[in-house]
Amino acid sequence: MSKKRIPLFVASLIVVTALIGVRIWWINAHRIETPVQSFPMNQEIKLDGAFLDDISEDTNGYSLVVKKAQIMSANEYLQRYSRDDVKSVEGGDTPNTRVVLEVEFRNSGSTGAFNIISSWVTGKPSRNTYYRTDTELWEHRETKIGGNYAAVSIKDGTTYTTFIPFYMLTNPPFLSPYKEKASTYATINEKEFDYLIATKPQQMRVNVHV
Repeated sequence: MSKKRIPLFVASLIVVTALIGVRIWWINAHRIETPVQSFPMNQEIKLDGAFLDDISEDTNGYSLVVKKAQIMSANEYLQRYSRDDVKSVEGGDTPNTRVVLEVEFRNSGSTGAFNIISSWVTGKPSRNTYYRTDTELWEHRETKIGGNYAAVSIKDGTTYTTFIPFYMLTNPPFLSPYKEKASTYATINEKEFDYLIATKPQQMRVNVHV
């Protein structure tokens, strides 16, 4: 590069850097903040159309109450809540590997459904631990689900109580969810959690404690 081109190159670099800085400022200045609502346990929470993944869930008319939270092993869950013949799984005796929420759902006129599967739990106070739904374990309770992980609906004018287990892996595989069984389940030491039940148009959380 000739000496004459060096000042021009430096000037161009300064302009590009300045434009990037302006772009970052504009994005931060115009970003839309999602309102956050927090609720206690044992309070009926009306979803009023709030959803986790897609507005087509149509949760108008749905409400829920988180009645209880427990920490247990996989086999304890099966022995208490399984509705099929499975009462134990390999490695299921390891204690304190599942957060289990007792949740009562109510449908007061919706033709839609609630996305239970995509909900998750975060530990408090740091919120750096994320527990996701253990669908394989939950299916032993909800035997009619049959791998339908999109959303769950209940009849209009009825309530339904279920027990949803959540877990976290200690060594989750990188970009390879099909190798989960080679990982181990983390021991849960936290006693307080946030249960995320909606992300849009507002984020809705239930403050859960064991």
